[in-house]
Amino acid sequence: MGDPVDIGLGEPAATGDHICALYSGPIERDAILLPFIRSALRSGDKCICVIDSTEPAELLAGIGLDTEIDLPACLASRQFDLVRAADTTMRSGRFRSTDMVGFWKASIAGAMNAGRYQRVRAASEICQSLRNMPDWGEVVRHESEINRMLSLYAQVLLCLYDLEKVGGAFLVDMVSMHPRLFINGRLTENPHYLPPDEWLARQSA
Repeated sequence: MGDPVDIGLGEPAATGDHICALYSGPIERDAILLPFIRSALRSGDKCICVIDSTEPAELLAGIGLDTEIDLPACLASRQFDLVRAADTTMRSGRFRSTDMVGFWKASIAGAMNAGRYQRVRAASEICQSLRNMPDWGEVVRHESEINRMLSLYAQVLLCLYDLEKVGGAFLVDMVSMHPRLFINGRLTENPHYLPPDEWLARQSA
């Protein structure tokens, strides 16, 4: 486990954590996402956020309520990058795991290789765009491959999934891709976590 990191959620995470946050609806999402972003910006870390079910202006308004944060300066300096899911490699409307892993590798590597930041905090919410997708396996493969990146840079990754928009078998697979869980206000180790190679071996068995 890496150095402890205050992520604004009551319990510290650690550098290298990949966290699955489960919630229901936009109020619960904001109760997780806004503190995560604010804590990153206050600490001087690079913050990258991909949003899907809300407009950037609404999220920025919530972040701006924290008077300790100079939000215009964070945006102008690119300390904070806020991206719609539709403006990533998902422009085609189709989620491809290789494309999304490439997006995160480029974003995180670009920030860290510049030497300006001690750490990257990344948050991703893409449930809305994926709701009607036939191949959830692409999303699961994406999450599995993200785990291979954890040791490359100092980072904390937060993946947000709305229980009102995902279900059943997909959720079981998705949870197993994350070493840590944030659910019901608690950050815990995930006893059902499967390392990437083990997950892929089970799929091909």
